[in-house]
This record gives sequence, C-alpha cells and structure tokens, in this order.
Amino acid sequence: MASGPQVRPRAPEAPAERGPVYSVELGVACNNNCRFCPQAVMRHGLERSVELRTDEVVARMRSARDEGYRRLGLIGGEPTVRPDLVALVAEARALGFREISITTHARRFAYAPYARQLVRAGLTNASVSIHGPDARRHDSLTRAPGSFAQGVAGIDNLRAAAAAAGVELRLQSITLVCRRTLPWVADTVRLLGAHGARLHILQPFVIDIRLLPLSDSLLVDRDEIVQAVRGAAAAAAEHGGRVKLFNFPPCLLADLGGRLELQGYGGTTERRPDVVTAARGDEGRDPMCRPLPECDVCPQQECDGLRVELVPQGELRAEIETALQAHAAREGGREVWITALALLDAATAEAVLAAAARRFERVVLITAGLGRAGAGVVRAAARAGVASLWLVCDPGEPWQADPLPRDGNLTACAELVVLARRLGVADSRYLVNGLCLLGAERLLELPAADLDVDLTEFAEFDATVVPKVEGCYRRLAARGGHRVRFLGVDGAAAAEGTRRFLAHPLTSRRILWSERLTPPFLRPLRVP
Repeated sequence: MASGPQVRPRAPEAPAERGPVYSVELGVACNNNCRFCPQAVMRHGLERSVELRTDEVVARMRSARDEGYRRLGLIGGEPTVRPDLVALVAEARALGFREISITTHARRFAYAPYARQLVRAGLTNASVSIHGPDARRHDSLTRAPGSFAQGVAGIDNLRAAAAAAGVELRLQSITLVCRRTLPWVADTVRLLGAHGARLHILQPFVIDIRLLPLSDSLLVDRDEIVQAVRGAAAAAAEHGGRVKLFNFPPCLLADLGGRLELQGYGGTTERRPDVVTAARGDEGRDPMCRPLPECDVCPQQECDGLRVELVPQGELRAEIETALQAHAAREGGREVWITALALLDAATAEAVLAAAARRFERVVLITAGLGRAGAGVVRAAARAGVASLWLVCDPGEPWQADPLPRDGNLTACAELVVLARRLGVADSRYLVNGLCLLGAERLLELPAADLDVDLTEFAEFDATVVPKVEGCYRRLAARGGHRVRFLGVDGAAAAEGTRRFLAHPLTSRRILWSERLTPPFLRPLRVP
C-alpha cells in the first residue's frame, strides 16, 4: 500500500513527558444533529438518564487526580451545552490538572465572552469538529443551519481569548472521512489551517450498529481513505501542519513520515456504567478488526489492525467465495446456511449468493435486514435463487443496557417478509430469541408467517421455565396468525448444524445485535 521511502510516522509526545489522559464522557446531549453520529438515538428522551451530574463529574476528576493523572479530557455529546462547564474546568484546574481539553463543535464559542470565561477558568486544549470547507457542505452533515459559521467564529474567539490572557491554547481539528466528505477533506484541512489549527485529526467512518441503515452512503474503503489522507497531509504541510488518524493502521501510510502523527492509546475514558462499549475478543483485539502482516513487528501494539468494514468489497467477496468453495469440497453441495453479510453492499451480496446458488442445491440466508445492503439483500437473495430466508427479529427490550433502538427491527422485518414473498422467496420466516419476552407482544405487528423461537439460551434455566415461555409464544402466534415452532440445541444437532453453516471471515464479527440470535445449531424441538 505504501510507496516511497519507509519513514516511521511521528509518534505522539512520550507518556513519560506528558502522561496519559483521563477522559470523562459527560453525556450525549448535543445541539447538532449530525447524520453520522451514533449517539443520536440516545438523545430522544434519554438525556436525563445518561448526563452526568456535576457532583459525579467532580468525583471522577478527584479520583483521577488521586490516581496520578494530570491531563483531563471532557468529551460528550457536546460539553458546551452544559451550564456547569466553566465551573468544571475551574474545578479541574484547582485539583491540579495541568492540561484540560474539550472535544467540541465550538458553536458556543462564537459568543466571545463565553470563550474568555473558559480560557480564564483553565482550558488549555480544544479539539474542534469541522466537516466541510464551507457552510453548505458542513451544515448538510450536521443538519444544524449556521453551525459552520458559529464553529469557525468559535475557533477564532478561542484563539483571541488565549492571546489576550497570555496563555497557550493547543488547537486541533477533527474531520470525518466518509463518502460525503471524501472530495473535500483536503480543502477542509486548508481552511482549518488558515484559522490556526496545526494538527488535523482524520476520523474514518466506521460501523456502529445504530448507523447500519446509513452505512452504504457513508462508508469508504481502505484505498479511498489512504488517498484522502495523502491529500490532507499535503494540504496540512502547506501551513506546517500534520495529520493524525484514528481507527486506521498507520503502517498503510508509513511513507508520510513526520507528516503523520500516530494515535496515542494511553489513558482512560470514563463512561456511564449503563452505556455498553464494544467488547474485545479473546486475544484482546477488537473483534471488528483484522490484523495485518505488519502487525507482528509494529511498535504500535495497541493498534488492532484494519477495521473489517474498511476492507474493499472485492476482497470480502473473494474471501467468502473461497469459504464457499472449501465448504462444498468438505461437506458436499447439498445445503449451506449463510449469515453475517451485513457489511456487503447489494451488488456484492448478490454476487456472493449467486456463487452459493451455483455450488449448492439449497441456500438458506439468515439476516436481520439492517445491513449495508438494506432491503437489497432480499432482492439479491431472490435473484440468486435462495431457497429460504430467515429474518432475525428483535422486538426490542425496555431494559436492554446497550444503546440500541428500543423498538428493535420489526418494522424492517415486516417490510422484508412482504418483499420476499412478492419476489418469489416462498419460505420466508421469522426467527426470534425466546428471551425477548418483554417485547414479544410487538410480534403481533408482523404479517403472518412461520415463527421460529430459539430457546437455546434456556439450557441453564429451571426446567419449568421453558413450558411457560412456549405457552407465551403460542398464544402470541395464535393471535398474530403465525405458525410457531420452537428451536433448541443438543450435541447431535450441533454437529449437523456445523456442517450446514458457512464459516467465513465475517462470521465471528459482532456486527448485528441479532448475531446472538442465530446459533448455527438450530433444530426443531417440537411442532405444535
């Protein structure tokens, strides 16, 4: 990927000189409405439950100070919407933090007195999010008219306030690299350089479950990111600046040398305990990343490699088709079950399913319908001659701790089962986790179809529980006009399911919450 002399990228200042950063996530409230923000679904009536109180923030700052931290970051959401931000910054300074930073869209700093208050209180660093070189393009992404003008004015006011106070303010910019911004990333860097930024953080768009329906319009792949970053680095060099990448392996841009700053991984981010973050895999790596050949010798040991959704579609297709070939050679060409196609666009999904149909007599597709292809995966299945479509339903749970849509994906499933029938996929059925009892009544919203209830996770429950669960779903099925059957697992069925289920590079990725509903070892327990 890299070309030219292999010069090591510039490392961030050594932890021994500056120390790690302790970041406090204050909450999710924000007065922008960015189309790419994964926190958006958490802002509808949930602000009170996820915004930290002033005393909670202060307690975390004191704990961090006692643990030896001297660098503090306040992140959100948008920190400046809090009425106590000036007081929090002043308290952090009084506690002895020598560096206090915020990540912000800077709109409130368009009011010069507020910028002066924050600087006087002790603000030393600001990372400002600007995603376009002009109001038309930036505001189209934030969906907040006037946000560009306010943000740029805010940057200027922060610099003026720092100059008037005789203090150094470290200013850096943050710009999303996505399908929309790709043509103008370099121009955005030039603009921000003209307003005093010398370090430009480039953040490639990566998959978040809450943004899957939008991913096809936002995702760019590895090669497009490399090209955009090279252009941005050249633009930054014009004003003596550098670029810094998040969530992207720097070895793919090693030829940039000192124009690229490495992502620092030290420090701690303190989040609300009721907000679940991505789990790491058995080997300590992010399960959404794949290691590269360079990873074995790379000094950036905290880098997990390349995010799998940034792998070009052609490479993903080739990997899955290779897995299909191996499966057919090992198990024969009678039947294969395919899932985890959420990262494929519609054209690639159709190519993969067509390849499966050429090799196997019967192809079963298991999907939640919320992947990159959206409804296109059902059209692809119909054109490829898929025999059976299982739509994984999540009715939503009011208690679920992870920040997912509380109403599940039943709207999508209802539309997709109708579409599948219209396109000729006669065996179209729903699959639901039997644990989803609290939201189960929402299954009545679905058009009548076969309903499979997976009871696998009840294996460790008291034996009296399963009949009660079955009774609940039978009653719901009768009211909704569904034909219901119950699925479980045993040793023999596990072996049989393993032979049917296609193992391919995306199978283990936790892309959809419905992955937990699709064990590969399903068998009928009983059919009423």
